[in-house]
Amino acid sequence: LAVSSEDAAQGPSPADTLAALDTLVTGSALGQDGVSELRQIAELLGAQGYGPDQIVIDPSVVRGLGYYTGPVYEAELTFEVTDEKGRPRQFGSVAGGGRYDDLVKRFTGRRSRPRASLSASTGCWQHSRPRGASRPRQRVR
Repeated sequence: LAVSSEDAAQGPSPADTLAALDTLVTGSALGQDGVSELRQIAELLGAQGYGPDQIVIDPSVVRGLGYYTGPVYEAELTFEVTDEKGRPRQFGSVAGGGRYDDLVKRFTGRRSRPRASLSASTGCWQHSRPRGASRPRQRVR
């Protein structure tokens, strides 16, 4: 199960998707835990100002690495930019990651704690800024 950041106006709302997932996992404690975790993520994103037009809960998003043990996520740039030759371009997915609980233990044999990761395509981020735009000044916590 995943939370994907994209232009969500075309699909079901996060609340509708969560309600449908609740129905699908009835009777499965593990499934109910997963839906609860997605609901918590959606609430946290909402508290940060991301609306249902920006967030998609998409159970079809799957990351290709077998060590993820919880939600995975993907970030997409959906606005159009022009490349250096003036051609219109869209980027699509520019970052993704997820939760993994046992990766450190797999490689070191030592007990590990749950972790989350993010990988991003820095080239896409660099080219997504309008020409001549300065780097935004933001603090990340």
